[in-house]
Amino acid sequence: MKIKIFDRVADDLIAIRVHPKVSHAELMDKVQTRLGGEVANLRYRDSASNSFIGLDNDQELRLWMEHTDKHVL
Repeated sequence: MKIKIFDRVADDLIAIRVHPKVSHAELMDKVQTRLGGEVANLRYRDSASNSFIGLDNDQELRLWMEHTDKHVL
């Protein structure tokens, strides 16, 4: 599965590949490795409300991955 990550510091969009059952901890490790280790939390923009929603645990991550077509953090 491909997840795109917007890096606000570099103003850049990058993509990483993860397995569909990735855990929150594994995803955080991968994102921190790719962006340099200063990532405190993961958030995505809700298409309905246009607000940012945090991904703080495995359950929230799983719901987001299963109910979203475009995976952008």
